[in-house]
Amino acid sequence: MTLHVVCIDLGRYLHSVDLRGCKTIAQLQQRVRDFATERPGSGWIVGSGWDQQLLGRYPTRHDIDAAVSDRPVHLSRVCCHASVENSLAIKLAGSILIITACTVLLSLLLLVYLYYCIISSFGLRAFSSRRCRL
Repeated sequence: MTLHVVCIDLGRYLHSVDLRGCKTIAQLQQRVRDFATERPGSGWIVGSGWDQQLLGRYPTRHDIDAAVSDRPVHLSRVCCHASVENSLAIKLAGSILIITACTVLLSLLLLVYLYYCIISSFGLRAFSSRRCRL
């Protein structure tokens, strides 16, 4: 299992922009430009490793648009818990974001409902006569 994950991660790394160590937005933009030039086409450009502490600020979609605007770009922070995309990527992902937001909202509503069911069932009385119904 570990070997499988490592191979997948290695493959992703070899086909993405390495942004580790970028100290300025201009340097990040240049790496993205160079990657796009070395790999022409219309496919997504994916990269990772930027750190706003080194860059001095968070990169924006406008920064990424200035580097590459004719291909979708997705760049993850060094921790992979944050990312920045260019305008084209945001446009293409629009319907996905709406679906994701609805899914998150429905999940939260379900959690509130389940919490209410548990509290009403195991509140002051051990076995409440109230039942939760969907």
